[in-house]
Amino acid sequence: MTARRGIKPSPARKQGIDLSGEVDVLAADLDRRRIWVIECKHLYEPFSPTEMMQNVIDFHGTASLPDIDPGRLPEQSRSKKPRFVEKLLGKAAAISASKVGALQLLNVPTEFHHKDWTVTPLFVTSHVEVAAFVRDPRIAFTLPHRVADVMNTSSAPDVGWSQL
Repeated sequence: MTARRGIKPSPARKQGIDLSGEVDVLAADLDRRRIWVIECKHLYEPFSPTEMMQNVIDFHGTASLPDIDPGRLPEQSRSKKPRFVEKLLGKAAAISASKVGALQLLNVPTEFHHKDWTVTPLFVTSHVEVAAFVRDPRIAFTLPHRVADVMNTSSAPDVGWSQL
């Protein structure tokens, strides 16, 4: 496994990767031919239903709450700006479009560049994140002390909460 943190868009562009923002951690598992695009989130831990709803909206947008009347949401929640899941999926798509560039950023030896690689996004959160439990989370979530377990499985983690 090789990894690099804080991948900014400018150096990534030099490798043919069009990132929309910084990648917190980019890692390559040479044995499983998996490239990990990891977003680390240290958000406050929600306690009230309103705080939980806001976290879900921050990750997924209001579409993840079909039973909520959008007119009753705070103005900031109704924003059409990209949410955390969309941003991470976009970064993973950019990496997927230029896997060799990602491997070059990670200084992976060229003999590995021709192999068939998969790209897997992952959220690492400081607490069990309620946003991992929506109907269609689309990305796996885990805690910092579980990252190695999640990354060392033979298959990609299921979307949603990855306890392992």
